[in-house]
Amino acid sequence: MHTSAHLLASTPDQLLPARELMAFTLASYIILVPLGIALPLITLVWSGLVSAVASQWICGAARGRSALTSPDVDTRG
Repeated sequence: MHTSAHLLASTPDQLLPARELMAFTLASYIILVPLGIALPLITLVWSGLVSAVASQWICGAARGRSALTSPDVDTRG
Protein backbone atom coordinates (compact mmCIF):
# COMPACT_ATOMS: atom_id res chain seq x y z
CA MET A 1 0.00 0.00 0.00
CA HIS A 2 1.30 3.44 -0.95
CA THR A 3 1.51 6.15 1.61
CA SER A 4 1.29 9.84 0.83
CA ALA A 5 4.97 10.33 1.66
CA HIS A 6 5.90 7.68 -0.89
CA LEU A 7 3.70 9.32 -3.53
CA LEU A 8 5.17 12.76 -2.86
CA ALA A 9 8.70 11.40 -3.06
CA SER A 10 7.99 9.69 -6.37
CA THR A 11 6.63 12.74 -8.25
CA PRO A 12 8.80 14.02 -11.09
CA ASP A 13 10.72 17.27 -10.67
CA GLN A 14 8.90 18.93 -13.56
CA LEU A 15 5.41 18.28 -12.21
CA LEU A 16 5.13 21.53 -10.22
CA PRO A 17 6.30 23.80 -13.10
CA ALA A 18 3.94 21.96 -15.45
CA ARG A 19 1.02 22.52 -13.10
CA GLU A 20 1.95 26.19 -12.68
CA LEU A 21 2.09 26.63 -16.45
CA MET A 22 -1.27 24.92 -16.87
CA ALA A 23 -2.82 27.13 -14.19
CA PHE A 24 -1.43 30.26 -15.85
CA THR A 25 -2.67 29.17 -19.28
CA LEU A 26 -6.13 28.35 -17.97
CA ALA A 27 -6.36 31.65 -16.09
CA SER A 28 -5.28 33.53 -19.22
CA TYR A 29 -7.94 31.86 -21.34
CA ILE A 30 -10.59 32.53 -18.71
CA ILE A 31 -9.77 36.24 -18.95
CA LEU A 32 -8.99 36.58 -22.67
CA VAL A 33 -11.85 34.60 -24.21
CA PRO A 34 -14.66 36.70 -22.69
CA LEU A 35 -12.79 39.85 -23.67
CA GLY A 36 -12.43 38.54 -27.21
CA ILE A 37 -16.19 38.10 -27.37
CA ALA A 38 -17.22 41.18 -25.37
CA LEU A 39 -14.90 43.81 -26.88
CA PRO A 40 -16.14 43.45 -30.46
CA LEU A 41 -19.72 43.56 -29.20
CA ILE A 42 -18.99 46.66 -27.12
CA THR A 43 -17.33 48.26 -30.14
CA LEU A 44 -20.33 47.59 -32.36
CA VAL A 45 -22.79 48.92 -29.79
CA TRP A 46 -20.65 51.99 -29.10
CA SER A 47 -20.24 52.80 -32.80
CA GLY A 48 -24.00 52.46 -33.28
CA LEU A 49 -24.67 54.82 -30.38
CA VAL A 50 -22.10 57.33 -31.57
CA SER A 51 -23.41 57.31 -35.12
CA ALA A 52 -27.00 57.76 -33.89
CA VAL A 53 -26.04 60.72 -31.70
CA ALA A 54 -23.85 62.22 -34.42
CA SER A 55 -26.58 61.94 -37.05
CA GLN A 56 -29.09 63.54 -34.66
CA TRP A 57 -26.64 66.37 -33.96
CA ILE A 58 -25.89 66.85 -37.66
CA CYS A 59 -29.60 66.93 -38.52
CA GLY A 60 -30.21 69.44 -35.74
CA ALA A 61 -27.34 71.62 -36.90
CA ALA A 62 -28.64 71.48 -40.46
CA ARG A 63 -32.00 72.81 -39.25
CA GLY A 64 -30.30 75.78 -37.58
CA ARG A 65 -30.65 74.56 -34.03
CA SER A 66 -27.97 74.91 -31.43
CA ALA A 67 -26.42 71.75 -30.10
CA LEU A 68 -27.45 72.84 -26.60
CA THR A 69 -31.16 73.19 -27.27
CA SER A 70 -33.54 70.29 -27.08
CA PRO A 71 -34.89 68.95 -30.39
CA ASP A 72 -38.48 70.02 -29.66
CA VAL A 73 -37.65 73.71 -29.08
CA ASP A 74 -37.80 75.84 -32.21
CA THR A 75 -35.20 78.65 -32.04
CA ARG A 76 -36.05 80.27 -35.36
CA GLY A 77 -38.64 82.58 -33.98
